[in-house]
Amino acid sequence: MSNRLDDVAFMNGLKLRPSKPVIYIAGKMRGLEDYGRAHFEAAEKMLTALGFIVLNPATLPIGIADHKYLPICMAMLEAADCVLLLNNWADSKGATAEYHYAICQGKAIIYEDADPEERTKDGSEETKAGGGA
Repeated sequence: MSNRLDDVAFMNGLKLRPSKPVIYIAGKMRGLEDYGRAHFEAAEKMLTALGFIVLNPATLPIGIADHKYLPICMAMLEAADCVLLLNNWADSKGATAEYHYAICQGKAIIYEDADPEERTKDGSEETKAGGGA
């Protein structure tokens, strides 16, 4: 049995190191040139620079049957603390499904380009990406 402080803390359910927030990127991919990967990659760079651990569905391999991507993405979303919605998310059935799932799970929603002061109609704490996630 290890006596390392981290191991002892883990066995006792304690966290010694603060973990970074995990964020999932949701947006339209299908029908876009190179599946919109450049947009996702730019968002990932920005989020990483802000201190997030980023789950980026645009890193999944091309060639999987379309209907098999959503279950993989939902598993990624389940592991996230919050979601960044790219500007084109509402044009995507998959991203729309991810949005509704995230809302049902109580995950924070961050919009790519909205004013940080904006709130959703129900008053929840949804914010914009540039406004301090």
